[in-house]
Amino acid sequence: KSNKLLEDDLIQEGCMVLMDALDEYNPLSLEDFSAYYKEKIKERFKELERIEDEREKAALNLTSKLNDIVLKERELKKNLKRRPTHMEISFALGIPKDELLNLMSYALSVIGGSNDSIDDNFLLSEYIDKLSITKSEDDFEIREKAADYIDILSPLEKEIIGHLFGLNGEGVKTLEEVADLYDVSSERIRQIRDLAIYKMKVEDE
Repeated sequence: KSNKLLEDDLIQEGCMVLMDALDEYNPLSLEDFSAYYKEKIKERFKELERIEDEREKAALNLTSKLNDIVLKERELKKNLKRRPTHMEISFALGIPKDELLNLMSYALSVIGGSNDSIDDNFLLSEYIDKLSITKSEDDFEIREKAADYIDILSPLEKEIIGHLFGLNGEGVKTLEEVADLYDVSSERIRQIRDLAIYKMKVEDE
């Protein structure tokens, strides 16, 4: 059993492996189908764990690069006593300017920003600072929506939203804390959170 996948994922994967096993199994062989299916399940879950490990490593590496950009922007801004250019930031980080802009673009896509925001004056650190100012207002709005539209969410989505926004009486938890509860990556919890929020916003329109 994989400890990095949620129950719904496991059920879905198990059904897919079963269908494949039924297609591939040779009824004329002496091998018991149950044993054949169990072996296929083990192979599939090992592969899923490998893929999940690679995704987590890639996500950690990307997060580290984005954090480096934010810290370097703030450092240069302080030392230069002005806003640094993209060329100065990329030079200080030791990466090509195109890679810097691609990383900024990815960061915006993850946090819901528009790539149109990336002009010559754009700084990722300033964008994140602006987001933090409105975060408390956004959280309050989501709590209000959750109270009205919680019934449209799946049981798992209800639990995740409850943990993240303190709706279950246990206080607000971070993505990492909730991920630990379900033994999955924080990225998986973020995906579930974003889908639940999208459902509530659509219902509210």
